[in-house]
Amino acid sequence: MTAYVEGYAIAFPFSVNSGGSISYATEDAVIWEDRVRCVLLTNLTERVMRPDFGTRLAALSFEPEGSVAVLAQQICSTAFVLLLPQLTLLSVSAKMNEVTQGVDVSVSYQTPAGYVETISAKTVTLNRYGEIIQGA
Repeated sequence: MTAYVEGYAIAFPFSVNSGGSISYATEDAVIWEDRVRCVLLTNLTERVMRPDFGTRLAALSFEPEGSVAVLAQQICSTAFVLLLPQLTLLSVSAKMNEVTQGVDVSVSYQTPAGYVETISAKTVTLNRYGEIIQGA
């Protein structure tokens, strides 16, 4: 999750600006988008001291194609309830990507200010060299 202090948050992904300072996001829409992406794209147990932070979205690549959409809905619903309670989850759609053998997920949510935002996330499986593993 991004650090949030008085209308600005550390930008995600973390970066340093040209002046040598940490980059910050100041728009609420960007701050919430960063938070949602951080939660959805972090694997469970990946965070030190926060093993319950994140989701199992990346593991959907190994599930049967017919159950991917239902599992993505369950995973995102749980993440929003536990980790993003300020937001209202509106819809989740997920489908297998035949090219990358990953899962493409689209999530719509409503911010506390009432704005509706939609983000897309893609998961892929990489080999130990960082190359996308293609289907046979």
